[in-house]
Amino acid sequence: MEQDFIEWATKELGGDISVTKEAYGDQSSVFKLTTPKGNYFLKIGAGLEKEKLHLEWLKGKQLVPDVIGFKNIDNADALLLSGLEGKNLKSVAHELGLEKVIDILVEALHKFHSTDIKDCPFGTKGADKVLVHGDACLPNFMIKDGKLSGYIDLKDMRVDKKEVDLAAGVWSLQYNFGSGLGITFLEKYGVKNPTAGMVEALRLQYETAIENWGLN
Repeated sequence: MEQDFIEWATKELGGDISVTKEAYGDQSSVFKLTTPKGNYFLKIGAGLEKEKLHLEWLKGKQLVPDVIGFKNIDNADALLLSGLEGKNLKSVAHELGLEKVIDILVEALHKFHSTDIKDCPFGTKGADKVLVHGDACLPNFMIKDGKLSGYIDLKDMRVDKKEVDLAAGVWSLQYNFGSGLGITFLEKYGVKNPTAGMVEALRLQYETAIENWGLN
């Protein structure tokens, strides 16, 4: 099945293409397609049409990949995307330092949460709700030259409470770099008087999300 999708993607792009499989922690398989025109990514899995719709709605509103093509074969989906410049925030953390990593994460979330949701069809609007990434872990933010270059893996994007993303941020920082960063992250985001109990509640909130996704 993967080979069928790869052949489809190479026909869509045309020309001389190099294909390599990427390490990826989600339920999809991801392939990097290198062409003379640039890099593209092919995601193969279930339920990718939702991510396609999210990306199409976000185009022009936030820095996200372009949808090049979408295909379904026997209940499996393939989503062909343009590549974003740079590397993910987790992979450049050792270069930037943890304080800079937290600053970039906070800036990226503020920017995303400021998206106009007036016409957003995803999620349920209500008081104190914003557009959330839905899985705001460090690998899902792309960085170039120490600055945000875009957002990836947006299948869970929706209108919801910002705590959805704060929970993922707390979990990702502490999972990758140890405990103690949650309060700093929340303070920088603007949460008033964050406590260790608040941090732990958010971490557990994301743990529950992981369980619901079947990823633990």
